Amino acid sequence: MQQPKYESEWMKFISNTKVSKLIKPGKKIITVDYYDTLTYILDVLKIHEILSAPVMKDGVVIGFVDVLDICSFVLHVWRTKRKRPFKEIDYKILERKFSGATAQGLINFSSCNEFTSINEDASVADVLKMLSYKEYKTHRVAVLNSEKKLVGLISQTDILVLAGQNIDKIPMADKALNELDLIHGCLMVRESAPFVDALSVLADHRVSSLAVVNEASKIVADFSASFLRGLTKRAFTYFWESIVDFLREVAKVPLRPVVVKPELKLRDTIQTLIDKKKHRVFMVNEEDHPVGVVSLTDLMWLLNQEYVPETVMEELEPHVVLQK
Repeated sequence: MQQPKYESEWMKFISNTKVSKLIKPGKKIITVDYYDTLTYILDVLKIHEILSAPVMKDGVVIGFVDVLDICSFVLHVWRTKRKRPFKEIDYKILERKFSGATAQGLINFSSCNEFTSINEDASVADVLKMLSYKEYKTHRVAVLNSEKKLVGLISQTDILVLAGQNIDKIPMADKALNELDLIHGCLMVRESAPFVDALSVLADHRVSSLAVVNEASKIVADFSASFLRGLTKRAFTYFWESIVDFLREVAKVPLRPVVVKPELKLRDTIQTLIDKKKHRVFMVNEEDHPVGVVSLTDLMWLLNQEYVPETVMEELEPHVVLQK
């Protein structure tokens, strides 16, 4: 006799909800042009407090530019255009390269921001697959109508908010983070390390955030790629300043990382990220040493899995509860 197939309320909900339901009517889509300069793009990201913008050419969306692309580009300029030894840096050369950059050369410069699109009639389950599968390497999806016109964007944050609004449909909502195979090690840098070192770790490891720790290895800040929206062509002059000085004097952000314990429930983790408007939480032990991190990408993967509660396991054939 064939065993019944379990499907959670969450999976039913996202399979039956169209992507178009997540697009707010009348909401303006912030875009940049193929020939817009890096300086202009940074202004757009900063003014509108966004991390990415679709790039348009002749009325058609052709890609995205986000803060990780800018991070990788600025670091590339630094590494290839400066003179040696370090004390002979010609900042004018670096500034000219910065000022001459346009969107066409920045699209997916980080190799972490591939362009993906979906039809507005597709389901939320379809877009969640794109945001959770590693092969897509994207944090947002362009939504197109039947005429291939851009009508909206769906980001990981949009999915997270939807999950928060429907948290009781998610069967693993009351499971702790350390029970869900989510926590993985986080990259760390010392607070005294130069700003350029932090950029290097972000770009080389293709991550969007680092834990900043003091000499006692306690977490004191979150160095996020989102803080780079305030960069100007003079950014190279403070590449050797400490990370903490950059955060305080340039990014002007508070040194308050969002930290949680590994025993925190999934529902509380999702709500914390929504309330704090963050893309990750750092796990700490009793000594405030970072022991792991959970990002929106991790949560997208989890929300795309079918989790079978123990109460129904006996009715089904044995199978892997969570499978990557």
